[in-house]
Amino acid sequence: MRIDTFSGPTHLPGDPGYDGGRWTWNQAVDQRPAVVAEALGAEDVRAALLAARERGLPLTVQATGHGTLAPADGGLLLKTTRMAGVEVDPVRRVAVVEPGAVWEDVLSAAAAHGLAPLAGVPSVGVTGYTLGGGAGWLSRLYGLAADNVVGAEVVTADGRILEAGEEHHPDLFWALRGGSGNFGVVTRLEFRLFPVARMVAGMTMHAFERAGETLAAFRDWEQPDTVNAAVFVIRMPDGTRMLGVRVVAVGEPESVLAPLLSAAGEPLSGEYAELPYERGGGVGCPPPRPSARGTPGA
Repeated sequence: MRIDTFSGPTHLPGDPGYDGGRWTWNQAVDQRPAVVAEALGAEDVRAALLAARERGLPLTVQATGHGTLAPADGGLLLKTTRMAGVEVDPVRRVAVVEPGAVWEDVLSAAAAHGLAPLAGVPSVGVTGYTLGGGAGWLSRLYGLAADNVVGAEVVTADGRILEAGEEHHPDLFWALRGGSGNFGVVTRLEFRLFPVARMVAGMTMHAFERAGETLAAFRDWEQPDTVNAAVFVIRMPDGTRMLGVRVVAVGEPESVLAPLLSAAGEPLSGEYAELPYERGGGVGCPPPRPSARGTPGA
């Protein structure tokens, strides 16, 4: 299948790049699209959308693939992974990000200016996370990621490339901020950054027998908005249960954690430490799978 005016690579079943192109982070999905088209810009996205409409093909859009739940079988799989540009304006305190970027890209670029985004796990794609709302470590202080979007470039189903914001296409702009998919393909996001340099972060595991006291302390704890904490129970491979405590505190001393950690008792493993913000975003999360960007070995 040929897509007119498409400048990025395309892959058909049997082509050398097909398996890499159809790969997704969620390995439970083994998708078999009719064609994989890897866009290099908004015009490529437009060309792919129009080609799918003209041929009556189902269209699936994928950046990093973290949100992939159903296989894109028999249709056109439009990949925006290669569109991964990130620019930071430290004066306006905003980032301008393409859809293939992951949060570690933005965290690193913003940290050079003492700024931080309302990020998710570093290996997760920025655009899908933000369009779905985006609750992160700073959300109690600054709101959801979607609340802080100030503009977006969007390719609509009829092939128009629009700038959506408060002054232009405000209804579309409203829908994008938490409405997730089906309003168009976002090819650029612009969102606010915040002056955050360091934080106290970590996760500790404790005896399960302390769960009652710890949950009661968590309930009664007057937690400042600068703190994002969770208490949870995890079942170990041998069937035993352990109590977990995970905390991120921005601009607070480690002593702010005392009410919670005192109730939990001596940790069996883990610790808390003062970290640069860009290093603490993945606290308590497993290491990313190979190639969070969506292509094995990339």
